[in-house]
Amino acid sequence: MHRNYRALFGLLAAAILLMGVVGLPLLIPGYSQVRQTVSEIGEMDSPARIPFAVLLCCVAAGVAHPAPKIAAQIAPTVAEIAHHRTLDTESVTR
Repeated sequence: MHRNYRALFGLLAAAILLMGVVGLPLLIPGYSQVRQTVSEIGEMDSPARIPFAVLLCCVAAGVAHPAPKIAAQIAPTVAEIAHHRTLDTESVTR
């Protein structure tokens, strides 16, 4: 039996994001996690701008890696649902 570990990339991406959101503010003196938004970590003058950009790229890669296979698996189902909804709409408009 072949196991698919692609879903673990999503969990890894979530863990990286969580660690970054908690850890990167430590690089910014005076940053308040309560009073300031996460996007302020990546501002132009922020010392954590580059690490924040790398963090977001890692998260995007972790989420995008399994996406094509998942999309291929659900595409027929989505197409079928869309087809049935189109048929239902046509029968109501007649």
